[in-house]
Amino acid sequence: MEIRYGRFRTQVYLPWAIDPANTEAQYENGLLKVTLHKAQARRIAVSSPDDLAIHADDAESEG
Repeated sequence: MEIRYGRFRTQVYLPWAIDPANTEAQYENGLLKVTLHKAQARRIAVSSPDDLAIHADDAESEG
């Protein structure tokens, strides 16, 4: 816990991504409590160059 007087700025580096839309902050009795939630993992489809070549060959044979 940090306790200072006046204006200050603190940076904290986290080992994971956070969800900014699901961030909460409370200021009570001179203390600021910030609650950060991890971002949900996303799946991204990745195709290899071989997959693209196969689809290109299929398109040529149809046309």
